Amino acid sequence: MIPAPPALVAQEASPVPRAQGLAYAGRLDDAQRLLVPWLASHPRDEEARFLLARVLSWQARPEDALAQFDYLLAQTPGNADYQLGKARALVALNRPDEGLAWARRAKAAAPAYEEVWQLELQTLEGLGRKPDAARLRAEAAKRFPGAAWLEAARPAAAVPPWKVEARAGYDNLSNGFAPWTNLEVVVTRDWGHHRAAVLDVRDAGRFGLHDQELMLGYYHPVNDHLTVNAEGTVSPGHQVLPFWALAAGGYYQLQDGWGIAGDVRETAYNGASTTRELLVVDKYLGAWRGAATLSLTELPAAPLAPGGALTLEYEYGAGNREGLTANIGRELEFTAPGVLQTSDVYGLTLVGRNWVTTRWGITHVVGVQVQGTNYTRAGAQLGAFYAF
Repeated sequence: MIPAPPALVAQEASPVPRAQGLAYAGRLDDAQRLLVPWLASHPRDEEARFLLARVLSWQARPEDALAQFDYLLAQTPGNADYQLGKARALVALNRPDEGLAWARRAKAAAPAYEEVWQLELQTLEGLGRKPDAARLRAEAAKRFPGAAWLEAARPAAAVPPWKVEARAGYDNLSNGFAPWTNLEVVVTRDWGHHRAAVLDVRDAGRFGLHDQELMLGYYHPVNDHLTVNAEGTVSPGHQVLPFWALAAGGYYQLQDGWGIAGDVRETAYNGASTTRELLVVDKYLGAWRGAATLSLTELPAAPLAPGGALTLEYEYGAGNREGLTANIGRELEFTAPGVLQTSDVYGLTLVGRNWVTTRWGITHVVGVQVQGTNYTRAGAQLGAFYAF
C-alpha cells in the first residue's frame, strides 16, 4: 500500500509587506508593532530586520537603529545598505568621525550609491573639513551630473568681493593713565578660495599721545590645505606704535577639522625691536571652533616673554559668530617714546560679527586686560561694515 502524502503545513505569512505599507504611510509605531514579535521568532529574517532598523531611524531612535544595523552587519558584513544605515545612525548620535568611516565603507562596496556620497559630503561639511568637502563635491558632480542633492547642498552665494568697515574704540585705564582711543577704516578685497588683500588705516591714542598707522596684508592659497600670508605696517610718528612691522606666516588645514597656523613678526620701535613667534592649533566641530595659541616675544638683552590664549567660537546663521578668548602671559609694551614696560598680563575678550542684511553688518569687541601692577584696561570697540 502506498502511504498517504503528509499534510501540507501552512506557511506563516511575513508581515514585511504590510509593515512596509504602514511605514510609508507614516504609521511607524504600527509598523514596529508588527515587526518586533515577528523577529522574536524569526531572528534571521534580514528583510524584516532591515525594515525595522529603518523604522527606528525614522522614529529618531538612532541608538536602537544602530543595534539593528550591527546585527545585520554581523550576518552580511559587506552590505552597502546596512553600512549606510549604520553611518547615518552614528552621525545622528553625534559620532560623525565614525559615521564618515562607515559611509566610506559603503561607498567602497557600492561606488554608484548616490545616497552614500550625499551622506559623506554632509558629514564632511558638518565637520568643517571644507577642502575635503570641495574635492568630494567636484568628484560627485562628475559622477552624478545634475543631481538635485548637489544643487541643494551648494554653498550659499559668495559674499561680495569688497568690504569696507569703520571702527571706533575706547578703553579706560586705571591708576591715572589717559584712556586709549582707536579710529580705524579697513578695506578688504576677497577673491574667494582664501585669497584676499587688506588695507587698514587707523589713528590710535595711547597714554595721551597719538599715532597714525597704515597696514597692508595679503593672503594666498597655495593648495586646498595651505594658505600663506604676509603683512606690513608703518607709523610715520611712531611715538607709541611701532615705526614698522613685518610678518609672514601660514595656515594648514589638517584632517577632521583640525588646523595649525604660525607666523613670525619683526617689530621696530624707537630705539628697540622685538621678534615674536606665534603658533595656533584649532579644531572645527560643526558650528564650533576651539583654538589654543602660544607666543614668544624676544627683545635683545631681555628675557623671553611667553604668552598663551584659549579661544572658543560659535558660528550661527550665515557668517555670524561670537568668540571668547582668555589670555595670560608676559608682555613687552612701549608706554612712551623709548620707555619699555615688561609686565605679567591676563585678560578676557569677547569678539563678534553679525550680518544685519546681506550687505550691512556690525562688529564688536568687549574686553578687560590686567597689565600687571601698571594698570587695568577695560573697554569696547564697535564697527559697521558694508559689502559690495
